Amino acid sequence: MRNLLYYTFFSSIAQSIYRIVFNLFLRDIGFNNTFISHITSLEMIGSAFLGLLIGIMGISLERN
Repeated sequence: MRNLLYYTFFSSIAQSIYRIVFNLFLRDIGFNNTFISHITSLEMIGSAFLGLLIGIMGISLERN
């Protein structure tokens, strides 16, 4: 259980660093803040959708 907590902690830190660096990269190559916010929103919506699909698959596989 402790390893899972460590993994979750470090994984979320790495993901946060990636998002910051990615946004700064997009800003550096000349994209405006509106485009960057759209990209970030699409990433979050995609993650939520994928999480829902995996959850539904897990429930259906658990019943079988």
